[in-house]
Amino acid sequence: MAARSGNLELVKLCVEKLDTSLLTTRQRESCSKTIAQNAAAGGNVHVLEYLHTSRQERMFFAVDYSSISLEWMFEQDPSDEALLWVIRHSSEEQQAEELRFLKFCMLLNQPPATSAPSWFFVQQLMLLRPTFCRAFDQLPRWAIQRGTMSDLQTLEAIQLPALFIKSALSCLLKHSRDDALLSWFITRCDSTLLDVRVVSWAAKYDAVELLPTMVDKLTSQGEELLRIFGTVVWSAVKHEHVRVLDWVNHKTE
Repeated sequence: MAARSGNLELVKLCVEKLDTSLLTTRQRESCSKTIAQNAAAGGNVHVLEYLHTSRQERMFFAVDYSSISLEWMFEQDPSDEALLWVIRHSSEEQQAEELRFLKFCMLLNQPPATSAPSWFFVQQLMLLRPTFCRAFDQLPRWAIQRGTMSDLQTLEAIQLPALFIKSALSCLLKHSRDDALLSWFITRCDSTLLDVRVVSWAAKYDAVELLPTMVDKLTSQGEELLRIFGTVVWSAVKHEHVRVLDWVNHKTE
C-alpha cells in the first residue's frame, strides 16, 4: 500500500481527492486505521506527519492514531524515527500504558542483546519522556557503555536519582577509559562512594592529573595514605606507567 511504501503523492491523492461520503462509518474507521498503521509500520514518518497535518489543518480525513500502540509497533520492527513519532504524538490516555510496555521491553532487551533499543532511540526518549527515564535505573550503565559524557549530563539535567551511585561508579571504572568522564563523575558524586579503586584506575590509564583530587577525597574519608599510594604504585608498575611512579615519588619526598 502507498502508506506502507512511503508513496506520499499517492497517499495525498487518496486522502484529498477520493470521496469517502459513500463509505459507512465503520468502513471509514477501518480505512483510517489501515492508513495510519501502514504508514507507521513502514517507518514512513513523512507520511505520518502529512496525515497528522491534514487532520489538523484541512480535516480531509479523520485519521485514527489510537490503533498505533507501542506494543503493536514493536511487532512491526519499525525505524527509531517512527517509534519516536508515535511516542511524541500519543494521547495522554495512551502514554501511561505505553510507557509501562516500553519499560518492559527495555528491561527484557538490555545491551548487549541485539534486540536492545538503539542508543539514538534512548537518547531521544530521555528528552521526550524525562519523567519516565528518571525511574529507569539502568540508564547510567547504558550511557557509560554506549554513549558519551553528554548523555550522562542529560541524565544529570533530568535529575535521574540513580546517576551518582555506587553501581554507576563501578560500571564506569569497569567499562570506561575516559579520564574526563571519571573526573566529571567524582567531582559530583558523594565522596563516600569513592574507594581505592579510583586511584587504581587512574594509575592503570596513566591519568596522573586526576590523582591529586582523588587522593584528597580519599584521605578526607579516612583512607590511609599508605594504602592509597600502595595501590597507585602496584597499578602503575603492573601497567608500566613511569609518569605515575614519578608522581608518587615526588609526593613522598
